[in-house]
Amino acid sequence: MANPLLDEAGNLYVTLSGSRGQKVPVSVYKISPRGILTPFVRDIVNPTGMALGPDGEVYISSRFDGQVYRVSADGTATVFARNLGVATGIAFDRQGYLYVGDREGTVYRVNREGVATVFATLAPSVAAFHLAFDAHGDLYVTNPSMSGYDAIHRITPDGEVQT
Repeated sequence: MANPLLDEAGNLYVTLSGSRGQKVPVSVYKISPRGILTPFVRDIVNPTGMALGPDGEVYISSRFDGQVYRVSADGTATVFARNLGVATGIAFDRQGYLYVGDREGTVYRVNREGVATVFATLAPSVAAFHLAFDAHGDLYVTNPSMSGYDAIHRITPDGEVQT
């Protein structure tokens, strides 16, 4: 299990991704503040990154199909954005835009309607991208490799990449 997400009610969500293309019985588990483990999502192949959206719903990327899913409180997943390469890490900015890292080196910006545009380009990653915003609106991105000497990139709101 990987990629934990904590919602406003204190529920913890974790993915069970499996190997490339493997459909596991449960994609995401929900763990209540009391420690009760329940299946949450069953139909996302290779769930990778998770983020809590401004609408309070859980968003999950799939590295298998290059999509991001919006998941309702009952665990129903619907496609929110498509054509995102090998979608990995995701994060929302303060304006409600979703950012998605792709293993090929692209960071996409997705609007509220699910339409993606290229926001920035980095070197491809053999592992995955991990994304997080700071209080100033800068996006921090890691792209782990097998070298053991990986950089952290800061991308300004204008799309300027700094190592």
